Amino acid sequence: MLRDELDLDGRPSLNLASFVTTWMEPNARALLDENANKNLADCDEYPAMMQVHDRCVSILAHLWGVRRGENAIGTATTGSSEGIHLGGLAMKRRWQDRRRKEGKDVSRPNILMGANAQVALEKFARYFEVESRILPVSAKSHFRLDPELVRKNIDENTIGVFVILGST
Repeated sequence: MLRDELDLDGRPSLNLASFVTTWMEPNARALLDENANKNLADCDEYPAMMQVHDRCVSILAHLWGVRRGENAIGTATTGSSEGIHLGGLAMKRRWQDRRRKEGKDVSRPNILMGANAQVALEKFARYFEVESRILPVSAKSHFRLDPELVRKNIDENTIGVFVILGST
């Protein structure tokens, strides 16, 4: 056998632990190719992107049950880690604002997450000075965060609960 056949490095289609896209529909590839030379994050140069952005926020808001009359807000990110950090920071700031209005201490926020959580969730807690409360998952709980365990670990300093849809 050739060394290339034994070496899994550089063969993303064989890497089941990768978060790298290994195959894409031809029409998706064509769309990327058509837009590779555009900085679609530059909304001043490409103002129609804000319409696409706002539509995506609306779609997600309706998927997650926004009520009639509520205004959903959201922002595009360059990846899941940035999304996690911005979402976590929003939870922390909302918690701080509420606590300050109540005249309460804001120095000890915590966030709950399962032991199967993406590493970016723990990084958020470390970077933004939030105590990370990592709860165990097990075969008994089908390797998911047990809602009863979450209830037992929430306190007045809990800014939120990080959950994930699926786990590697």
